Amino acid sequence: MSGGLTFLTRGHLTVGVYGEGLIMRIGAASVGAAVAGLGVRPFAMTGRPMRGIIVVAPDALDDRAPERWIGRARSYVAGLPPK
Repeated sequence: MSGGLTFLTRGHLTVGVYGEGLIMRIGAASVGAAVAGLGVRPFAMTGRPMRGIIVVAPDALDDRAPERWIGRARSYVAGLPPK
């Protein structure tokens, strides 16, 4: 789907590598607040944003940021029914 390395939880995209950044599923309700931060944008591989998925640019990833973002994605996906 993303053309890169991705990790799924019970069949749902959770987190992955996209270019030099990270993509993650955080849920549609959380995207607005997330993209307000620098270096975060909706994931739009074909020019159309995918609902609930964001891209975090490499310059927005300090030493602790990946752990926080991945934890956030895992928490959201854990509440989804298995595919």
